[in-house]
Amino acid sequence: MEKKIQLGILLNSDTIPYWVWEMLRAIKDSEYAEVNLLIYKMPEVQKQSGVKRYFKILKNLPFILLYKIDKILYRVKNDPFAHRSIKSLFPEASNINVKTVGGKFTDRFPDEDIETIRGYNLDVIFRVGFRILKGDILNVARYGVWSYHHGDNKINRGMPATFWEFVNKEIVTGTILQVLSEELDNGKIIYKKFARTHPNSVSTSMYNTYWGSMNMFPRALKYLYYNGEESFYQLVNKNNKSIDFYSSGLYKMPRFYKSLGLLLTAIIRFFRVKIRARFKTSKWNLLYKFTDSFNGELRRYNVFNPPKNKFWADPFVINDGENHYIFFEEQETNKKKAHISLVTINRQTKTFSGIERVLDRPYHLSYPFVFKSEGQYYMVPETKQNKTIELYQATQFPLKWELKVTLLKNINAVDSTLFYYDNKWWLFCGVTESDLIQNTDELHIFYATSLESKEWTPHRANPVIADCRYARPAGRIFERDGKIYRPSQDCSINYGYAINFNRIIRLTTDEYEEVPEDKIYPRWHNNMIGTHTFNFEEGIQVLDSCRLVSKF
Repeated sequence: MEKKIQLGILLNSDTIPYWVWEMLRAIKDSEYAEVNLLIYKMPEVQKQSGVKRYFKILKNLPFILLYKIDKILYRVKNDPFAHRSIKSLFPEASNINVKTVGGKFTDRFPDEDIETIRGYNLDVIFRVGFRILKGDILNVARYGVWSYHHGDNKINRGMPATFWEFVNKEIVTGTILQVLSEELDNGKIIYKKFARTHPNSVSTSMYNTYWGSMNMFPRALKYLYYNGEESFYQLVNKNNKSIDFYSSGLYKMPRFYKSLGLLLTAIIRFFRVKIRARFKTSKWNLLYKFTDSFNGELRRYNVFNPPKNKFWADPFVINDGENHYIFFEEQETNKKKAHISLVTINRQTKTFSGIERVLDRPYHLSYPFVFKSEGQYYMVPETKQNKTIELYQATQFPLKWELKVTLLKNINAVDSTLFYYDNKWWLFCGVTESDLIQNTDELHIFYATSLESKEWTPHRANPVIADCRYARPAGRIFERDGKIYRPSQDCSINYGYAINFNRIIRLTTDEYEEVPEDKIYPRWHNNMIGTHTFNFEEGIQVLDSCRLVSKF
């Protein structure tokens, strides 16, 4: 497109949630879209008596208290529902006031307002306010009315958004960006994303879901602008099945006693977690086995335990002559950053060297992705704290490394994993596109023709995966029996809960597709709560595990 995408915003008032304000701010600063019309819903005359209004407030009071007390207990920052003014973003935008007609839960626009809106030649209308929309307003913009539904529309339709996933103990909470239709939450899906449902805190779940979904609308607009209408509709069609039924009921606000019970349960859960934290802590260690087989029992792997004041994680192994070299993240429990250390195993005698520190920086290092290319050894450690992706080269393998080139700057990236395929270097990493987003639920890919390039092109379909169960890398991409596998983390139950083995079906500059084929669960020893990195070289496999251990 040559002209920016023209947007209209449906609003109930000038006040909008903080997460929406941040999303629209990104659009305002963009080169692909602009807001030129604010459409306000005129307030309806209040028909309820004072007694009924107070009764309604009383009925919802336990739910309100649940949310507010939970937010205090878990000290959740950056409230996505804090109030911001849309006028501060778009003081020059035109605005109109609409008095809708319709039923108890629906809004239908009068014909004269439809014609007024049509005169602005809008490409997209985005819904922040109003109720369920009916009639011609759904078709007045070129690409329709777009709206978020926080909650997987296959699991939860209704309200409150993201709340019933917490109540029903769903391990993930979905979000969809859809083109609205006459049928509630059954429009064409543009994007879908899955974030972790916090098992104990409803406010944390809500925050993760709302902040995590913030970039979906700007991303869809950007894709439409740069790739065109035909490609955009191909994306939409790919995300929508021809057979798609919803078999659950319509969720509503919880009843008084339900909310009261959940409030008490939440308080009990909080103090139970606090008490456990007094006596237990999580600790990562390394495991290894001398084998070339990709089957067997994980309980038979050898455990390599760190000292009590340290933890070890993210093992990568590489062979050179007579030794296995295992690089890993090492962190002292009283420090806020980690460094990269090394243990060497003789391939013949199976004897170990001492632990040696090989790379330390002023910022946190982890996930030491070590590999060999054209006779040289390289490492790409995680350097998210420095907002970079850095390539190091060994000057004296395996102990001495120097920074060769910074591949990407100003990026919140974790677990960067390089893979050479089809005459290109592909860089897979978990990315959060805003500092307000806490979790890494999205997989991004970049590519370049040279390993040491400073110009890495983002994949056209980024994020290629937006699901906390599969996105984050968990080790080197490898080939087995003619198939290519990408290990990834399942972060749904907790961070680094399990390891997936996903078979890559398609990898081009325009498309990416993978399917999960197997999984490692943290079940082979008592008190295990996670395993999140797997790697191998000829004759050896390594992985890590996390256990709850006593503080005393």
